[in-house]
Amino acid sequence: MALIFFLVKGARTALGFIRRPLFRVLEFFDLEQSIPLPRVSADPDLNHTELVIEEPVQPSAAHLGDPAAYIKVALPRFMRPKALRYHPDRVQSTAYLDALRGYAACAVVMFHMHGYPEGGIMYQPILRLYSAGPAMVNLFFVISGYVLSLRMLKLMRAQQSGQLLDCLASSMFRRYLRLYVPTALATFLTMIMIHLGWCKKALLLPTWSQQFWDWLMDVGYSSNPFEAVAGWYTLDGYRTKFLDQMWTIPVEFRGSIILFAFCTATCKLSTRARIWTSLAIITFSYYWEVIYVAAFISGMLIADVSLSWNPSRQLQTRLPQQHGGGLSWGHRHHGLAIAQQCGPICVFITGLVLLSQPPDLGIEGPFPFQYLIYGIPPHYSDGAEHFWLSIGAIMTIAGIEYSPILQRPLTSGISLYVGELSFGIYAVHNTLLWVLYYELMAPWKKLHYPDSQWIYIPITVVMALVIFWAADYFARVDKKIVAFGKWLQHESFVEWERNS
Repeated sequence: MALIFFLVKGARTALGFIRRPLFRVLEFFDLEQSIPLPRVSADPDLNHTELVIEEPVQPSAAHLGDPAAYIKVALPRFMRPKALRYHPDRVQSTAYLDALRGYAACAVVMFHMHGYPEGGIMYQPILRLYSAGPAMVNLFFVISGYVLSLRMLKLMRAQQSGQLLDCLASSMFRRYLRLYVPTALATFLTMIMIHLGWCKKALLLPTWSQQFWDWLMDVGYSSNPFEAVAGWYTLDGYRTKFLDQMWTIPVEFRGSIILFAFCTATCKLSTRARIWTSLAIITFSYYWEVIYVAAFISGMLIADVSLSWNPSRQLQTRLPQQHGGGLSWGHRHHGLAIAQQCGPICVFITGLVLLSQPPDLGIEGPFPFQYLIYGIPPHYSDGAEHFWLSIGAIMTIAGIEYSPILQRPLTSGISLYVGELSFGIYAVHNTLLWVLYYELMAPWKKLHYPDSQWIYIPITVVMALVIFWAADYFARVDKKIVAFGKWLQHESFVEWERNS
């Protein structure tokens, strides 16, 4: 009895020692906790990529001793009851683009898991988009061009030079941290898996210190903002050696800085002159084979035209369909109204077809790629693959932007949640595929079900759950990184006196 008493007493004492640190860890990973920000813009599109979830009705784990609180924090949000509810008044007007980016990240996962479809019905245009990885990268760039410029375009139109300068300074100051710090985190996790011998064994080093130093050197190398980038994937292209898919991060950063510079150069132009200048830059970018620049500026152009097409969006704070269906067509001719609603849908479908370009550029079909291949500029090199893909991405985003009907499926709770996890899905999926799918599941499938195609369904479902779970955790840390960038800006920036 005395032994039992001392064991129980010792367990309670040990629990008391670890309780506070454990609370701190759970509190850090609790996504539902609010993050104090130094300043919040009145225009929600300034922070369009950070969805604001409904206020939690329960206190966080740090204030509870109930074991259920620990489970609640540990579970991803898609496994919590009623956790995917978003208050309509607090969802940003561009949230549907974040959702589209999330689904595009899921297509990249399928591409890295299953590759291109090699035949059958899933090889046909639009249907094959479920694993069209390179096409989704072009969507990423167009979406970034849109969302990064929208706030600046509103300020240009309102002729708010002081706020525009603040927006430009903030965007450029925080962009490097926003892209490269999460990338370093993702590669750090991969480095751990490598040293445990779970993936990429060619990069395994004898000791933890050597492995960590190798990772640190790679972070320094792959975070060089001045390194030349092509804008497409190549085997010897510039990227971190730990995660192949992160070749897009230097391109994303370069495209962002070019976009900010373009906004600065054109901020004093009239709207019409800025639109024509954008078209000129896009045309020259295609001629120069810097397709990623064309994608970023095209995203900005779509946003600029949208503000003219729908002037109410200048002050819009909620999703378009929550304002009576978006554009006001009631006073127009009925036939014209139908054309204006069907036109964006036709543009959207055409964009999806172009995004379905096969890896051989369509030399042997399917229709219409055996003819479109002759439209690729003859002086193009490796960027030829992205010529029609980028045009398809531009048309897809334009079609969705001008059609509230197409936006509605992208504003459901699950879509908004997928959009919130987009960066996490993209960052962690390859590591998990290497560790679980290629090392365990694929060999098991080859051994037990070598000829079965149906077995891919449960395997894909399991991998999707694991990737979403990990991406949920990654998103929680990513929010802290965003908050750190804002804090650093708040502590570093000096408030200028404004002339009356």
